[in-house]
Amino acid sequence: AAAAAATVAAVSSGAPEDVASAAATTAGGNSMSSLPTLPTTGRRKRHSSSEEDSWIRTALGLMQRVNRFRGSNRPKSQFNASAWFLQPVNPKSAPGYLNVIKQPMDFGTIKKKLEQGAYATPMQWLSDMHLVRSNCHLFNSAEHKAVMDCDEVFAFFEIEYDKLKDRWENVADQQPAKRARRD
Repeated sequence: AAAAAATVAAVSSGAPEDVASAAATTAGGNSMSSLPTLPTTGRRKRHSSSEEDSWIRTALGLMQRVNRFRGSNRPKSQFNASAWFLQPVNPKSAPGYLNVIKQPMDFGTIKKKLEQGAYATPMQWLSDMHLVRSNCHLFNSAEHKAVMDCDEVFAFFEIEYDKLKDRWENVADQQPAKRARRD
């Protein structure tokens, strides 16, 4: 409760960097279905255009939509619901955050990891997305605005992720089957 109050105090300062950094991140609760199996070869090169990297491009597109997610019935003068999760939490704005959250994660870090090819598989990316949500729920009380926005952002993410997963499955289904070699 004290940690949540500290977060509220940081948010009430009104500065966008305080709002974004005061938010705790999230990744638990509803489980999302797994991705289809896609070929992987370890670390990715950033400018590769192979089919193996197409999931990274589509994941980056989804991250962009999630980062811009405003929330429902929210005037333009208010911060987007996703603003809580765009950058790492500033421990000065949320005292005790690092005592509670052992593995901080935010959308900016996830985007950077996608761009740098740090994720070998879509499941690693999805795991970090879940971590954002679980961190938010762990640090903040259920009544906190960050948790309510988190739930709304991740409801949007799940809908968009399902569309993305369907697209990946369609691509995997359209790949020609390898023929057995005759010796």
